[in-house]
Parts: sequence; C-alpha cells; structure tokens
Amino acid sequence: MMVPGRNTTRGIYRANVLLENIGHVNWGMDSSNKTRYIAEARFLRAYFYFDLVRLFGNIPLVTKALDPTEYYQPQAKPEEVYKLIAEDRNSPSPTCRRPPTASFPRPITGV
Repeated sequence: MMVPGRNTTRGIYRANVLLENIGHVNWGMDSSNKTRYIAEARFLRAYFYFDLVRLFGNIPLVTKALDPTEYYQPQAKPEEVYKLIAEDRNSPSPTCRRPPTASFPRPITGV
C-alpha cells in the first residue's frame, strides 16, 4: 500500500488534469489511446481515493484541477467518496481488457 500524502494527492491532481485536458489533444483518426488514458486515469484516481478514505474517513473530494486559490476544500463524507470510486471503477474501457492469456488478476475495469 502506498503511504498517503503528497504522492496520493499528486496522483489525484494529475488524473484530474489529464481528464480535464484530454479533449484538447488532436488524436487524428485513432482515438483508441484517448479511451485507454481516460480509463487508466479514472482507475488511478479511484485507487488513490480508496487509500485516503480508508485511512482518514472524511477527505476533500476534488474532481478537477484546482487553482491555488481553491486549495482549501470542504471535506466530503466517506459515502460521497465511495460513490466517486464506484463511478470511476465502473466506467470500463473496451481497450482495457485483460488479455486471454493472463493467468493472474489485474486491476483493470470491465473484466
């Protein structure tokens, strides 16, 4: 388990930045990587929030990149955090499937 703190909040921030800005990228004819990156960012955000909510209970629930003036956010109840985790976890990507030859479970949605 990762020690919560800067790495966890940094990971949430980076996932939120990617999810906010991925629409500005010109993918050309092939947007399969876009779908995969969205699914991976949502999984990682859910993973980081899961660690934080289990250890601390009430935590700030941030789903967008914040400006420095917005850093102080109210704490959300664990139920709200678990709801976001479930939403992120249950948004599978068709490109993030377990290969048929995999013999061990992997943290991939939609399996």
